[in-house]
Amino acid sequence: MVSTISMLLWDCDTRCYSYIVSVSKDKREWIDVIDKSGEQCSSWQHLTFPALPVSYIRVIGTQNSANSVFHLVHIELPSQSDRSSCSGHSYSDRSSVKSEISDTS
Repeated sequence: MVSTISMLLWDCDTRCYSYIVSVSKDKREWIDVIDKSGEQCSSWQHLTFPALPVSYIRVIGTQNSANSVFHLVHIELPSQSDRSSCSGHSYSDRSSVKSEISDTS
């Protein structure tokens, strides 16, 4: 069961992103758990939602204020949201969560 996700959006300038996060246990049925499509987001995103069984996560970038590319630098599932910045931290293995990147164009 997972109820938290942390994501680092590329933050080397002032650009902002919008996105939707969906989760699935079987890659057939997806549940939208976070909708930030109407917000301007940057840097670390610490997200909380009702606990669900999760095997797959899908992040759909809906907007980038600088260009048409969505830059997701790092993702943690479950979240380790006790960090105050993105430098000097080690990241633990999340091999039990499957990931897949696909071109939807």
